[in-house]
Amino acid sequence: MEERRGIPFVTVVIISLFVVLIAIALLILSQRGFSIISTNPPESAGPEQAAPDVVQEPEATRPLTAYFTSPVPDAQMTGDQVTISGKTAESGTPIHITISTIEGDIILFEQDIAVQADNTFHSGPINIHQTHPINVTTQVYIEGIQYNAAANEIARTERILVNLLPPLPTAAPLPTSTPMQGIPSTSTLAAPAGAVERFTLTYPKAGASVTFPVHFAGYLHTTNNQPVNLEVAVTYPDGIVGGSATLTTITWGSIQVVIYNLPAAGVYPTASRQATLTVREPTTGASLTTLPVTVIGSDEAATVTVFFFSKNSFTPVTIQRYVPAARAGSNLALAELFWGLTPQETALYDTYIPSPAKIYEYTKDSDPRNALVHVRDSYVTPGGVAVVTVSDSIQAATSRERAAEQIWQTMKQFPNVKDVAIAVSGALWTPSTGIAGKENTGAGGVVVMPAATPTPPASLTINLVDPGNQIAVNSPILVSGSATVPNPGETLRLTVRDATTGNLLIPEQTLYVGTAAPGQIGAFQTSVPYTNISTLTKATLRVSYLDINGFVLAEAERQIDLLPPKSE
Repeated sequence: MEERRGIPFVTVVIISLFVVLIAIALLILSQRGFSIISTNPPESAGPEQAAPDVVQEPEATRPLTAYFTSPVPDAQMTGDQVTISGKTAESGTPIHITISTIEGDIILFEQDIAVQADNTFHSGPINIHQTHPINVTTQVYIEGIQYNAAANEIARTERILVNLLPPLPTAAPLPTSTPMQGIPSTSTLAAPAGAVERFTLTYPKAGASVTFPVHFAGYLHTTNNQPVNLEVAVTYPDGIVGGSATLTTITWGSIQVVIYNLPAAGVYPTASRQATLTVREPTTGASLTTLPVTVIGSDEAATVTVFFFSKNSFTPVTIQRYVPAARAGSNLALAELFWGLTPQETALYDTYIPSPAKIYEYTKDSDPRNALVHVRDSYVTPGGVAVVTVSDSIQAATSRERAAEQIWQTMKQFPNVKDVAIAVSGALWTPSTGIAGKENTGAGGVVVMPAATPTPPASLTINLVDPGNQIAVNSPILVSGSATVPNPGETLRLTVRDATTGNLLIPEQTLYVGTAAPGQIGAFQTSVPYTNISTLTKATLRVSYLDINGFVLAEAERQIDLLPPKSE
């Protein structure tokens, strides 16, 4: 019988040591980041078998095929006048904009912004305070993502950090039966300073993008309506003064009006910069207003040519003005012409476009929104004739021929304009053959104004549906209707005023008109609460279309009765 033997003890020890060494080696490799992957999965993975991790490309390596031109990182912006613009490599579909807290847990605003034919996008003024009131300066992120029709991402901007400022003080109502309703107020004096009893800066608005010369406009009440001087300065964060001047007011009825072109103190800035605009009363040194602005550098601006005359001669001369590139069309070129010369330029050039003082002398208009000539409507016929309708204040020109020459020469720089016809109050102000039979031989038939709207509407439309006329309403007031979508820089403004005194009953608001392209018709709807009405009050509710200078181009209004708010 054969004897059966077990495995020798030495063999068992050797095998055990080998297994231990293999286990130690595997442990060391795993701690150093190595892993052993089986190419043959087990026959039964079982319900607890986890799927292998998929390593994705980090988001930071994606190409950023869109970018913001405004605002710039670390910009100081007021929470009721945020505007967003930029450019994308793609077109055809809108770009989705979000504004969120830096923690990312609260989205303050989101909206699809249409992308134009030139791949640029522009939002209207955004009022964050309407949905998320901000009482202190708050850092927020702004980001844009563009999706195609299949909801796939095709472009993305860098996420930029900006500072939202709390709302500025609401302007105190003016004691006049003719309210200053046309130019939106941005800042008012909280306490008297010297002879100044009340000061309102109407242009620029807080957070606005400006170019030198900075167009500066406002009005003030003074003791016994006496003229005063004001000091204004644009200062960069590093303390360098971009421009400063002493302003002299113009007596305009019962108030003092300031209209001024503030030139650059030195060389025009090459890059856009944040700045602070400050207005002081020189006698006391008291600050009347301080607000943030963005000075657009030459790298993000375009130039338009404005025509004046050599001093004491009738020889036309050209001056280049920087303007926001997105709106560098003929309407903005005419606006630069109507703002006029800087104090330094008046020593070298003449203009026959009437000044604010000449306009008031001619019109005796009590509303300072008419202190400058402005474009009411403009279009180019298929034959290349630019028909420009301007405000009645052009009638104050001391020489109709020379003023028309300046308008004609300024329009002539656009290649599709062969001729210019100027109209006032529906009547032709100059012959359509231009001045002295001059003609610009360009290819006609292409609409050039404004630049941001390929085909401007024949007329501006405001259709106010709610509230109805001569009805009683309670808080909140439902306001709805349709209107022409404003061009970049223009706004649709809602006001509710006491029908007897003209005083504002509810702070002015900006209406946002659908998602249609500028120049097309879009719908608007908002709910306006009020708490300061204790008795039935007759009021005028008005929706106004304001141009880039704050002038009213179209209006619709309702006469309503405000009832005291219902108690809870």
